[in-house]
Amino acid sequence: MPFDGFKASARRSVSRPPRRVVLCGGIASYNATELPPGPKNYLNLIVQRGRMEGFLVLDYMSRAAEAIAALAGWVQAGKLKYKVDVQHGLENAPATLRRLFEGRNEGKQLLRIAE
Repeated sequence: MPFDGFKASARRSVSRPPRRVVLCGGIASYNATELPPGPKNYLNLIVQRGRMEGFLVLDYMSRAAEAIAALAGWVQAGKLKYKVDVQHGLENAPATLRRLFEGRNEGKQLLRIAE
């Protein structure tokens, strides 16, 4: 699902000071003709001595093996749930790629081209 201001506001309302809001991703908005709604109540970050910071996965590539091991353990323990969105047929490759940019996929987007 695309990031939206409502979710950000809800998460900030339950975090304790000092707050830290982390932003990553946004592929669903890359080709948007209008800016998506932003977080509400962002001025509360001042009162809560918080910060909002963006990052790219490439910033942490040196820790990829560590992350993979931790994530695999959480999946095996049932602590991390994930979704896979599978589309079928090579003829659907363009439409499947568009799903990413339109925010219509849920979870990891895959395209099965053969059985």
